[in-house]
Amino acid sequence: MVKDGLRLNITIDSRAMNFFQREAPQKLNEARKRAVEAAGMVWIVLLARVCNCSRQTSLGGVL
Repeated sequence: MVKDGLRLNITIDSRAMNFFQREAPQKLNEARKRAVEAAGMVWIVLLARVCNCSRQTSLGGVL
């Protein structure tokens, strides 16, 4: 997946993938979305640390 220059490779066990595609495809889509959101949050924190930013963030926390 690529969004705004951030490349993300998410893998899932094929047996788990088959199970969720068959039994609960909406949960699989939700898990994908949340994995991308979590990676984005980590990216923001890492970028802020590299830039030595210690100001208040739009996420409501201090980095």
